[in-house]
Amino acid sequence: MLELLKVSISKHAVLRTDLRDNLPAVRGNAAQIRQVVMNLLINASEAIGEKQGVISVTTAQVSGSENLAFNGATALPRGDYVRLQVSDTGCGMTEAVKAKIFDPFFSTKFAGRGLGLGVVQGVVRGHGGAIDLMSSPGEGTTFQVFLPCTPQKVATVQSAITESRII
Repeated sequence: MLELLKVSISKHAVLRTDLRDNLPAVRGNAAQIRQVVMNLLINASEAIGEKQGVISVTTAQVSGSENLAFNGATALPRGDYVRLQVSDTGCGMTEAVKAKIFDPFFSTKFAGRGLGLGVVQGVVRGHGGAIDLMSSPGEGTTFQVFLPCTPQKVATVQSAITESRII
């Protein structure tokens, strides 16, 4: 998906990635998770606009509970998560915009559809995860998506089932 992401962002933006190897499995719909990544990157690119900027995408495994997210704002059950973080050096958001950003049909763009971040939040919640953001005007924006890791026992059983069907 990395090549698609590179051509989907503004020519003024540089895409930097730090994608960890050997992350644990996340149970979910791959197409929906790709949609989450694409929507966050397109929004980051649009926030940068016509000026030069940087979009950073990082992944990591994190463990803990409600204090994983910025300011402990997102309650998460104790456990292991894969964290996807998308940051940009764009225009940032005011508190008023942040309060509405996941509302259906809310958009700050003249021709915006206002469905992107509402869909992102729905997909993340549907996968048992959480999304959080940090942003200030003129300081850019960082989104963190937390998706629960698949328990190792379930992953092992699932592998065994898959291998049984192949044989």
